[in-house]
Amino acid sequence: MSEIQDIKERLVLSEIIGQRVKLTPAGAYMKGLCPFHHEKSPSFHVNDQLGFYKCFGCGEGGDAFSFLEKYEGMTFREALEYLAGLTGVTLTNRQQTPEDKLRARVLAVLESAGEFYQKNLDQPVGKPARDYLQTRGTSQFLIKLFGLGAAPNDWQALCNHLHAQKFSDKEIVASGMARQKDTGRIYDTFRGRLMFPLRNHRGQIVGFSGRQLVANPDEGKYINTPETIVYHKGKMLYGLHEHAGQIRKNKMMLIVEGEFDMLSSSQAGVDYVCAIKGSALTEDHANLIARYTDKVLLALDSDGAGINATKKAIKVLRPHGVDLRVVMVAGGKDPDELARADAAAWREQVKKAVSVYEFFIQVITTSNNIRTIDGQKQALQQLGQVFPLIDNRLEYEFYLKKVADILGQDLDVVRADIQQWGQMSAEKNLLAAARTPVTPTPPKAKPTKRRRLENYVWFLFLQLLGVQKNVAAGSDYLLKTHWETPALQKLSRYWETFYRQHPQGTLKDFHQSLPEDFQQKVALLSLNQTFLKFLQKTDLWQEWQKQTMVLDQLIATQEIEGLTRELAALEKIDDPTLEQEKHKNDLLQKIVTLKKIGN
Repeated sequence: MSEIQDIKERLVLSEIIGQRVKLTPAGAYMKGLCPFHHEKSPSFHVNDQLGFYKCFGCGEGGDAFSFLEKYEGMTFREALEYLAGLTGVTLTNRQQTPEDKLRARVLAVLESAGEFYQKNLDQPVGKPARDYLQTRGTSQFLIKLFGLGAAPNDWQALCNHLHAQKFSDKEIVASGMARQKDTGRIYDTFRGRLMFPLRNHRGQIVGFSGRQLVANPDEGKYINTPETIVYHKGKMLYGLHEHAGQIRKNKMMLIVEGEFDMLSSSQAGVDYVCAIKGSALTEDHANLIARYTDKVLLALDSDGAGINATKKAIKVLRPHGVDLRVVMVAGGKDPDELARADAAAWREQVKKAVSVYEFFIQVITTSNNIRTIDGQKQALQQLGQVFPLIDNRLEYEFYLKKVADILGQDLDVVRADIQQWGQMSAEKNLLAAARTPVTPTPPKAKPTKRRRLENYVWFLFLQLLGVQKNVAAGSDYLLKTHWETPALQKLSRYWETFYRQHPQGTLKDFHQSLPEDFQQKVALLSLNQTFLKFLQKTDLWQEWQKQTMVLDQLIATQEIEGLTRELAALEKIDDPTLEQEKHKNDLLQKIVTLKKIGN
């Protein structure tokens, strides 16, 4: 038995998934809200017997390995080692792909670099960084919690440390911690900077951000690890790992832009906070956020970039069912400045977060001179891009009236202008989209009535096998039937081989005996949501008897139609041979026999 198969036999899939997704029993399987797309009614099913999950809403499905790869962002090798540890399986096959090996070494480089920078912070070389943190009022607790450190103002300090740890130039450069000259010599990426380790949601250091301690116009105030095999800026939420518990406890997440925005907010008592390290909220961010909370507070800048980022945040988060609100940072300050100056005021500002649409109305009406007609026209034009984002009619009317009151204009006039500007904006977007050619996807052919019925009959047999009821009778039927669906005909041969060797075998045994592609087919069939609903109102064995009879009648009817056409062709022959006459009699006899089944 392979190590992978051994792991699958030992693990209980619903326990692995249940640690991350709330599941409830539903007959022979578990179900819950899908973690891969937003839904209000559970369509995510987990079958422990087969070790398989399937969402009938978005189509995601697979085993424990694919779940961890998709949900946790693990590589297959990482999922293998994780599950082996949980199930007590000793991995004897330690072969890794070159990419797996490099990934593991890069993570080790980054962990070693984090330790190096942390130690430096307490040494004389770390004094500039310590002094800077003192001016920012950063507590020792947060310094330790987030592993802040110091990069010496030296071209080779970290490289020398990592070389002493037996890391190669290739591994150090691949981690983003060093750059390579044309001569081939490598040098430290971060020099003379306060260092922020960037941990993913699993707690692994995947990169660093470094802040300048001495002004240098030739370098940015902040620099980050470049994109690497483990670091992707669009997936990073700084502080998520450390604040995950507080986010779940408070049932909300505050999102700010930079490292010190996050640290100062946390120190001020608003510790359900993460930083996106910029203003761009991505789809990957949204997928991650939706696992932890369905309420997000945005505290971005109120300038043009911040407004555009907030608009994008609506579009990115809305499909995930996230309630989005905005913290209006007072006095043009950023969260870091306000939280350090007055922690209580910052906490109050966060409590007063307004709806995202309230935010747009406030910003747009205050940034335009609405005392003039031109200012009002400009405001309505900008709001025309915002109102189409409101998908709730009650909210739409509420905010429309609010705008009319602010402008002192008739409600119908405001409605007409906003709708006109919104329509023009939509047409502009459609024209832009039309310039991008789209290759139409041909529609899938619908399965025939017989193939749908065949799938249902096999589904019923799998349920019988799952409860070990009337398996022998069901097996006899499967093996005597010719299946129009090629995959089911092949599956019947697999069943015949298995049943001869294991007449008392279970559904799990049969499933594990199949090739991997058929394991997935059987798992998907056994979890078919439509079929499962039928079973909630009927007895399994009675339904099996009824549907096999219906299938027999359908097959008989189809065969009669074919034989009748063949007989009609023979009837047209004026002078048939003896062999043709005999064949006509045989056809008639078959039709009579089949009609008995059909009736």
